[in-house]
This record gives sequence, structure tokens and C-alpha cells, in this order.
Amino acid sequence: MSVTSFDTLTYAKLLQEAGFTAQQAEAQAEALRAVVDQNLATKQDLKEMETRLDHKIELVRRDMKEMDTGLRRDMKEMESRTEVRLKELDAKIELSRRDTREMETRLMLKMELMRRETIIWLGGMIVVATATLGVLMKVL
Repeated sequence: MSVTSFDTLTYAKLLQEAGFTAQQAEAQAEALRAVVDQNLATKQDLKEMETRLDHKIELVRRDMKEMDTGLRRDMKEMESRTEVRLKELDAKIELSRRDTREMETRLMLKMELMRRETIIWLGGMIVVATATLGVLMKVL
């Protein structure tokens, strides 16, 4: 801290006028000067402190701005990656839908083929049964 402007002589004179001895007044004035010098801040001290605080505040603001810029960049990057992954998922879903439709179509075709084969088989069985009945009727 800087030295304060404390008038020990005037203070000592005031103490002497109040009834202190010269020695007591000087000792009291010197003790008070030491306390004032050690514990009180001058306007210059406060100005220097204000300047240091302003500098530190500016550093914090700059750091916060850098953090903000970094966070915004990271958020945009994350958003871009998320959009890419969503598009990939959409493509996989569409591929699964297409595969499902194709599988359904193949299944329907196989079922239709089995139906036709069953009808043909039943038709053949009817022909055989009819022929067998015809033979049995001639024989009996």
C-alpha cells in the first residue's frame, strides 16, 4: 500500500490540547500513523486495485467469449453429426421397409403358387377318383 497522508504533528498537538503530555501525544500519533499506513488504502491504492480488477474482468470476459464460441462450434458439430446419423437411420429404415415389401411380395407369390399346385393336385385327385369310380362301376 502507498503511504497515506496523516498529519501526526497536528494530531499530537490536538492530543496535547486535550491534556496528553507531549510524549504521550507523540507516541499516540506515531502509533495511529502506523495503523493508518498499514490498514487504510489510499485513493491510489484503490485506483490500482480497480485497474487490476478491470483487467481480470476483461480476461474473464475474453475467456467466457472463447468458451461460448467453442461451445457454439461444438454444438453445431454435434448437430451436424446428429443430422448425418438421422439420415443414415432413415436410409436403414427405408431399406428395411423395402426388404419387408419384397419379402411380402415373394411370400404372396409362393402362396399363390402353392394354391395353384393344390388346386391342380385336387383336380388330379378328382380325375383319378372319377376314373376309379368309372372302372368300378363297369366292373361291378
